[in-house]
Amino acid sequence: MRKFAAFVLFYTLAVILFGAYVRISGSGAGCGEHWPSCEGEVVPGDLMKNHAKAIEFTHRTTSGLSGIFVIILVIGVFRSKTASASAKRMAVASFILIITEGLLGASLVLFRWVGLDASAGRGIMMPLHLGNTYLLLTSLALTVKSLSAPGETLKLNPNRAVRIGAILLLITGMFGALAALGDTLFPGTRGIVTEGHTYLKLRNVHPFIAILTAGHILAVATRQRDNYTDKLFGRYHICDVVAVLTGLQAIIGVANIALSAPPFMQILHLLGSDALWIAFGMWLFTQPQTSQRSAG
Repeated sequence: MRKFAAFVLFYTLAVILFGAYVRISGSGAGCGEHWPSCEGEVVPGDLMKNHAKAIEFTHRTTSGLSGIFVIILVIGVFRSKTASASAKRMAVASFILIITEGLLGASLVLFRWVGLDASAGRGIMMPLHLGNTYLLLTSLALTVKSLSAPGETLKLNPNRAVRIGAILLLITGMFGALAALGDTLFPGTRGIVTEGHTYLKLRNVHPFIAILTAGHILAVATRQRDNYTDKLFGRYHICDVVAVLTGLQAIIGVANIALSAPPFMQILHLLGSDALWIAFGMWLFTQPQTSQRSAG
């Protein structure tokens, strides 16, 4: 079941990245205002002739499969004799969040917040969608973590600096979603923008918050390293993974700005963001050695 949970996590991540391509390519309106049907059809007959429709339909299909996989995961976890209460809670949380993920995606279509729409509603929905995505990935990752260590109970990290890091990372991601929207609506924009659409101006905020967040996470990961023994994938120290992913994400972010956010860099930047969040989410539910000793 642990391997299947890991598969669901990585599959869902792939679906999320493909969703970014849907936004970047402007294919979100490919099925019109219909949901869950595509232009009123279950399987459109002109997919080979309509590029945008084919992309949007593929995304809906893969997203639906993600939901099915999560349902299978929940059933499997509850039927497992070795799954802990933590694993069951995280599996249920994943189920709830995959539903809200689908509803948020549907709202984008039904309210026409797709394509080149620059309404305020879309600006509100994008950060909310990103936040839900982060929580979904965390729940799936913690399901894997709980299934890997059935005897352990998930508890929130008591370190205030780690919790602050999670909040900063979430805020950074939400502003990143707005920055990505600005790059989609106004491609090729360079540098700091002081005039023009609100989304272009909000785009300026993301890099500054990202610098603050990266500095905080790197400092905490470095100073707190000796307080943790947990390793990801059984090999890599969790603080090292967080620090390396933070550094890589910073480099990707700089490159994304320097290249004026081309599609492949936007997707790579999102991948880095999601990977960092997954690793940080694991750290957020890891207990330091000092806490373990005092508890014993």
